[in-house]
Amino acid sequence: MAMQQPENLPFPIMTDGSNEFAYNTMRLRHPQMIQAVLDTNPNFPTETKHQLSELRDGLLENAPIPMLNLYPTPTPDYIDWASAYVERRSMYAPGSYPDWFGVDWLYAETAMYRVIIEAVRWWELERDPYAPIKQRELDNPVLWETLEVALTLNGGVIDRIAELVKLAMWGNRIDLSHAESMERGVNAKDDDLLVDDSEAVKDHLLRAQLEPFPDAQQGVSHIILDNTGTELAMDMALADALLTGFSDVVILHTKYHPTYVSDATSNDVRQMIDRCLSGNHGGETSTAVFAMGQRLQAALNRGRLRLAPNLFWNGPFYLWQMPQILQHVFDGAQLVTLKGDANYRRAVGDAIWEATTPFDEVVSYFHAPLLALRTLKSDPIVGLPAGLEETLNDADSQWRVNGQRGVVQLKV
Repeated sequence: MAMQQPENLPFPIMTDGSNEFAYNTMRLRHPQMIQAVLDTNPNFPTETKHQLSELRDGLLENAPIPMLNLYPTPTPDYIDWASAYVERRSMYAPGSYPDWFGVDWLYAETAMYRVIIEAVRWWELERDPYAPIKQRELDNPVLWETLEVALTLNGGVIDRIAELVKLAMWGNRIDLSHAESMERGVNAKDDDLLVDDSEAVKDHLLRAQLEPFPDAQQGVSHIILDNTGTELAMDMALADALLTGFSDVVILHTKYHPTYVSDATSNDVRQMIDRCLSGNHGGETSTAVFAMGQRLQAALNRGRLRLAPNLFWNGPFYLWQMPQILQHVFDGAQLVTLKGDANYRRAVGDAIWEATTPFDEVVSYFHAPLLALRTLKSDPIVGLPAGLEETLNDADSQWRVNGQRGVVQLKV
């Protein structure tokens, strides 16, 4: 059965200034990010530099959004992007061309990152334009110290999984495209966690072992990744724990090509395992980190850890719009963990709901247990207890967007 969009779905956030954070992200943060890509890749060819500069200036000047180029050959995602482009022309710009500040935000952001990929000729050269920025994070000793803490938690495997779920969520703060969130690190105050379903995750995993699903995917867990670096390290610690005690197979869903600066590709996952095994951790060699690297490499070799890149995660689509063939991948899964802010936006239609709308009601279209782990770096949020939104509004006008607070939300 195909997924259906949520009932009473609000209109998505637009880039037209009606949402201050979306507008400022497109108008200020993204041009700065493009300039950082230029600055950290001084050996880009002249034409690439020109195209990136043109994109940066187009955002500043509200130029029309360019359609992808057919030359030298249509890329595997060309038809999807062409369809999305035509849809925006009919919805938002009848008789003209959609511009950066006249469309839905998810489309504008993903389109901008897709134009970057075209500019650097990734399909031909596979050069990651964000590699120098990612490398700085990989070389940061704090990443490896945080991973050491995650791998030496006390308790049995199910209790460690509950703690690793929260660490994987706080790891989402380390987002190389969101400086304010990244600077907060993974240490959080108790009241920064707005919804905590980690105990429900424990109950679900224990129940799944006692009451096996009739589906063939019993014992298969999925993690839809967000950022590489610290967040990916926490995700891999969680995957390692699941493989140790509860899941026969863990599938890591990666971006097909680099996007959102630090979003994890399959190459980033392999590189993380290699760094665990190399002992090159920016400090003393960690026995626990090395051992995890060995376990994950063995699991990858044996097919218990799988990497699943898909263009859907790079595109301008909501979660219920995934192709049916991809939907079938999740049918009957033990657990699907959805990481990060952009994926949360996909799940709730990148819309501003009443904050108390139950999470499981909004994502009831998803045909498997869904665990959302996300620190708040945009306005959409559901599933808050009554009264909490008002308390947060009084305490911090930027609570929805500054990356300080997070949620662990489970729909079984």
